[in-house]
Amino acid sequence: MDTINDVHLQFASYFHDREIAPYLYLLSQKMEEGSDCLYLPEIKEIRKESFPFDLGKYDMSGLEKSDLVASGDTILDKPFVLDKDRLYLQRYFRYEVGLINKIKELVLLGNEKLSERISQLLALKDHLEKLFPSNSEDVNWQKVAACFALLNGFTIITGGPGTGKTTTVSRILELLLLQHPHAKIALAAPTGKAAARMTESLRNVAGSLSENVQDKFASLKPSTIHRLLGTIKNSIYFKHNAGNPLPYDIVIVDECSMIDIALFAKLLDAVGVGTRLILLGDKDQLSSVEVGSLFGDFCKTVTQLNNFSSQKLETVNTILDYNIPSDNLQNDFLRDNIIELKESRRFDKNKGIGKLADAVIQNKQEDLQTLMADGSHDQLAFDHDYSASVWKEFAKDYIEYIEESDIKKALYLFDKQRILCAVREGEHGTYSMNQKIEDYLDSLHKLQRKDTYYENRPIMVLENNYELGLYNGDIGLLRKDEDGIIKAWFLDNDNKESGLKSVLPGLMTKMETVFAMTIHKSQGSEFNKVMVILPDYNRYEHLLTREILYTAITRAKDFVCVVASMQTILESVQHQVQRSSGVSVRL
Repeated sequence: MDTINDVHLQFASYFHDREIAPYLYLLSQKMEEGSDCLYLPEIKEIRKESFPFDLGKYDMSGLEKSDLVASGDTILDKPFVLDKDRLYLQRYFRYEVGLINKIKELVLLGNEKLSERISQLLALKDHLEKLFPSNSEDVNWQKVAACFALLNGFTIITGGPGTGKTTTVSRILELLLLQHPHAKIALAAPTGKAAARMTESLRNVAGSLSENVQDKFASLKPSTIHRLLGTIKNSIYFKHNAGNPLPYDIVIVDECSMIDIALFAKLLDAVGVGTRLILLGDKDQLSSVEVGSLFGDFCKTVTQLNNFSSQKLETVNTILDYNIPSDNLQNDFLRDNIIELKESRRFDKNKGIGKLADAVIQNKQEDLQTLMADGSHDQLAFDHDYSASVWKEFAKDYIEYIEESDIKKALYLFDKQRILCAVREGEHGTYSMNQKIEDYLDSLHKLQRKDTYYENRPIMVLENNYELGLYNGDIGLLRKDEDGIIKAWFLDNDNKESGLKSVLPGLMTKMETVFAMTIHKSQGSEFNKVMVILPDYNRYEHLLTREILYTAITRAKDFVCVVASMQTILESVQHQVQRSSGVSVRL
């Protein structure tokens, strides 16, 4: 066995109980893939030729006997936990059980106040009609989501790009502020950029709302979840927790599909009794880079979304004058707490980008083949040969920001398009593509790369820097100031005069060129034009999934070009992210 080069084998070999080593190996492997546990019935499906143990020699009852393994209903003083047919690291078992218990608590506390909240909602009927005017006989799911958010203490609003999650939340806040004018509100997201974008979106839609709400939105400060909870230097713990809860009446968190289980558990732990928690995200997008796929797991606990219990639905139907049916045979715990927004204002699912995105996420192989066979469309193009001429033609669009002298306009022009890669390394990864584009623009005499801090270099910040007010994922541009000094410039909505922020690039310890970026890093962003580059499926089978392609495609508003072989596209769409957890069982 090659122990040195196999990190999972090193992990399994560290513990003295050799009888459970195969299961520790598999647990380590599953956690690297993003699962928070090993689902034991899946063991029979592993490929024996790639597994360094003979499972036939081992009896799973060894896990129950091992002094390293606790059971889920005992005091957790051992490194591993066996809970029914799932094996966990103790820490992740605690995370999962803790966050599920907190969700149950929030849901039940909200239900205890149902009579009071129904009366409050009835009093807001006219305001609901004003905020969500009915334009057709179709159900307005944004209006339905607003009703349930006012009835619930815990609400999840999911939907694809352009379905109006932020617009819905802005109107929910308007209604809540009518009830509680002095309510304290917190807005957060996994990354600083996502948090800033949500705050900006709320301010943009506030123009149609009351003056009180506009003032309230103007005072809202975006925050990363880490900053909201209060980081403690050199510690995995936060200042806000169950003993010191967050001092807010309403907490809204965006881009929740990106949140890993550890951060989710700590966020929920810090939500105080009586605080309304609203989670936003796209259940079909990529899960977190770290362990856990909690947002998608929550949504999967409901057999059929938007199939509510008759108890709450009767109230909602009365207020909205709807006749949404209810299937009382469904008894999912979160059925009244998850609302899916269905109508995209950005894409028509029967045309272009919308049709491609729908075919990808629904694994419609025939539709995909038809779209690819048709060649280029107004919104779509495919390059199955990885032609240099195709990416060069796309890269020419970057010349526009280089030739724009106004820095603020140049930043907006740069953000009109982006190349998105599934991987960093290799011929079709971000490192290679950024190098190619730099070389190409240099050959056209548009860039002069004399050193690292060359003028017009686009950069992405790779870590949060609260002193500089910069966050992981922020996009900037290197340009000279009026004194000829190279600085990194960023858009800054809080600077009413110039709308810009500048810092000396040497103060930023981690940044990278960003003509091309990873699909993971692009989550929450949108661009007019996108080029998606996928590597060969046969080499990256473990990475290429329908979720990664869907996420990339839906970053584009007007045009997307997919650079990949037909086999890679079709195979990727058949491969879904598979992460094990006990969330559905616990709920």
